[in-house]
Amino acid sequence: MYAKIQQKSKGRGKSMLQLERQQKILDYLKENRKATTNELSELLGVSTTTIRTDLNQMDKEKLLTKTTRRCYLQG
Repeated sequence: MYAKIQQKSKGRGKSMLQLERQQKILDYLKENRKATTNELSELLGVSTTTIRTDLNQMDKEKLLTKTTRRCYLQG
């Protein structure tokens, strides 16, 4: 999955920290099927704004489904 994120991010200026954070989000969702922005914020030690930015980007890339307060794995 990490390669999938890297491939989709080429030319978009994603930093390694952002890629690592997004991979951790996907790993968490694989185990738990869903998560809130607050859960992910606490888990990763970043602001909810940072999490929302990541989730919005990942939703656009069809890596997950984002709703108002939660996110889910695709499929």
